[in-house]
Amino acid sequence: MSLDKSKTLKGNLDHAIDLFQKGAHEEAHNIFRDLIVIAPQTEMAWSGLGAVLRKLQKYDAAVTAQKHAHNLAPNSLSIKSNLVNALNNAGRHSEALPLAQKNFLANKGDVSFVKAYVKCLKGNCQAELAVEIVDAFVAEFGNDAELAVDVSLARLYLGQFTKGFEDFEQRFESGEVALNKKIEAKRWRGEDLGGKDVLVFKEQGFGDNIWFSRFLPALHREAGVVHMATQRPLLRLMSKFNGIDKLLEMNQINLDDYDYVLPICSLPKATKFSDKAPKPSPQPLNIPDDSRKRARTMLGRYKDVKKVGIVWTGSLTYKSNHLRSVDIKRFLKLAEIPNVQLISLYKGDAIEDLKTSGAEGIILDACSTDRDFADTAAIIDELDLLITTDTGVVHVAANMGKPVWNMVTYEGFWMYGAGTRTPWYPSMRIFRQPAEFDWDSVFETIEMELRDFVAN
Repeated sequence: MSLDKSKTLKGNLDHAIDLFQKGAHEEAHNIFRDLIVIAPQTEMAWSGLGAVLRKLQKYDAAVTAQKHAHNLAPNSLSIKSNLVNALNNAGRHSEALPLAQKNFLANKGDVSFVKAYVKCLKGNCQAELAVEIVDAFVAEFGNDAELAVDVSLARLYLGQFTKGFEDFEQRFESGEVALNKKIEAKRWRGEDLGGKDVLVFKEQGFGDNIWFSRFLPALHREAGVVHMATQRPLLRLMSKFNGIDKLLEMNQINLDDYDYVLPICSLPKATKFSDKAPKPSPQPLNIPDDSRKRARTMLGRYKDVKKVGIVWTGSLTYKSNHLRSVDIKRFLKLAEIPNVQLISLYKGDAIEDLKTSGAEGIILDACSTDRDFADTAAIIDELDLLITTDTGVVHVAANMGKPVWNMVTYEGFWMYGAGTRTPWYPSMRIFRQPAEFDWDSVFETIEMELRDFVAN
């Protein structure tokens, strides 16, 4: 679908906006694209193009379009807001911050500007100010579920676990996490779990399910029966977890058997985890004998060199994956280090990067044919070190106590705080971007450290 010649310019613009609001993003994109060709001074066409490009996850192009709109209408509040949102999605938080602050100060009672400003502050590692801004807004204007979820990550980053996990519970009301109606009807909402039969339900990514599982023993001490439902790729790996009476695959669930369904990311709240409470230890992972045999067969020929696992990208469906991922070619410099064999632990569509980069063979593909995470864990157990972007594999390796060098963005992730170590995973070192998008410095440091690691 493109321009309708029977419609006026405004008619086509309204039609494109209507398509966008109905979720027909590709069709809306085509109309906005053609509108800026025939009417390049139409700011709403540029802004509409930017908005639809955001939905299509083409974030840098979205920024460019919104900047055109902003140049044409610098005083438009909606366009300024759209530009900040596009910059935030593109990870350009420092660039967005001055405009977001200006919008916020001029519209303190408008929650949308508070949200945008808080995202900028978090992206610029100003968690304390983000919390201060939200607390002041809530005191004056009341709670907003989406804002509470946004600031919960800033609170957790600061170690404010009691309030942080309390705010994080609003992810259901905010619409960030949606459950089907039957599960939602039985979802735990703060009720006493003493003696109750509870189904702990998988939520979010594989890494989240592994990390949050450390709270299962505390739940089991209180509840009557604890069953856990998770994804098939995690079943064998999780089969020896403490605090579970029965581990189920998703299609084995009978909700009538339970008093409550507890999404796994609600475990800290349900077990009353607080700011100064001892941090629970990671769960023991199960690595079956057949997985170990497979891993030893695959990696046995490399016994005389340092076996270094790598991962360069995570799930391609994760909306911020473009920020945490790196070009696989960056690892080729590490492959030049004598007595090092790089081993890919990636499984997914981006395995084609090995071929297109020319790295196939130089970097051994060990995991693209893995049956599940138990196979991956067996490979990890044969390694000397894992160097990776922040993906689910990080949690498997760190749970096992293997040396992990975790490369994170400037903003990072709440679990890792601001330092180079995290109390949640003693074997992990954090290599953080010193500035937005600065992977060069990270890899320069990694190369020096790896040379020292091999020498010693």
